[in-house]
Formats: sequence, structure tokens, C-alpha cells
Amino acid sequence: MMNPMNLEPYIKQDYESVKNAYLICQDYIVGVAFFAERNLALKYTQELAGKVKYAEDCAYVSMIADDIHIEFFDDNFVWYEYGEGISTNGSTVWGQRITADNQACFGVIAEKHPELKDICDWHRNGVAHEVAFKKYEVMRRKYNQKIEEQKFDY
Repeated sequence: MMNPMNLEPYIKQDYESVKNAYLICQDYIVGVAFFAERNLALKYTQELAGKVKYAEDCAYVSMIADDIHIEFFDDNFVWYEYGEGISTNGSTVWGQRITADNQACFGVIAEKHPELKDICDWHRNGVAHEVAFKKYEVMRRKYNQKIEEQKFDY
């Protein structure tokens, strides 16, 4: 399984689309594939300490919300056993824990970025203003269409 599903924003270095992929579509890069400068990773991990317990990927979601640009290495460099980890094993208990961590992460982002509050509330509580919700749904549909149009050579 590809993570993220849509590589186009990364290949084109379209950081606004990367931000939309993360904050609206939740099309995340698998956490094991990230490299970060130690002090940067510590800063963001410490912001989440006591709020997020299991989802280390949340630090990267927060970085992207802060407009930290990520680079893309267009090659397979890690083999990740999908379905064995806590977020992909299908366990209801672990699913609830990961969901709680993601909701806490979006809570931190909402505190730092009031302009993203609608998006964060949508992910945290399913609450958003009707106009904003329609906008997000249109963006998500377009994003999913892009994923379906991609052709992958394996």
C-alpha cells in the first residue's frame, strides 16, 4: 500500500497541496519514512507530550500545519509490514487509542492556528460550519479522484 496515496504534491513540491493532503484528507506518509533534524523532532514531540501517547506521526502533522516543508525522496527505502502495527492491525481498542491521539493532535493545532479551527473541529468532533464542511468535502473528492487516476508501475 502506498503512503501517501497521492504522490503528486510531493513530486511537484506543491506544499499547499501537501498541507491539504495532511490536514483535510489525512493522506499521511508512513511515520517510519520520516527523517527530521533532532531538535526539530524534539520540539514537536515535546509539544504533544502528555496529550498524544501512541501516534508519533502527529509531530509531522503539526509540523506541516506550521508550514514546515518536507522533501520527497522518490525511491522505496523502507519495507513496512502493513497490518501488523498498532494503527493498522484492525483492533478496535488500538483504533480508539489512535483516534484519541489524532483528535488530541488536532486540538494542539487548533490552539496554535485559529485559522485552522474549522478543519481541526471537523476531525475532532465531526463539527464544522456547513460552508466549510462542503468546501472540505469537495477538496476530499478531488483528492480521491487524483489518487484513482494515478498509474503505478511496480
